[in-house]
Amino acid sequence: METIETNRLVLRPFTQRDAADLFEYLHKPAASCFLWLALVDMNDAEREAAGRSADDKSIAVCLRASGKLVGDLFA
Repeated sequence: METIETNRLVLRPFTQRDAADLFEYLHKPAASCFLWLALVDMNDAEREAAGRSADDKSIAVCLRASGKLVGDLFA
């Protein structure tokens, strides 16, 4: 996938470095429809980030200013 940038966001492929941010928002999902994605620990987050980095159907959504992963898109 080609990286897409807006004034505030960057949409790009996942990398292994996204594990900590992924864990931050998926260890206790706020919306019940995402409970099936809940991560138990950092090992889960590292596995999930690795899987998503190998999958063209997962897109990381990051803040442009900081590079922090704040969400994702998937098909």
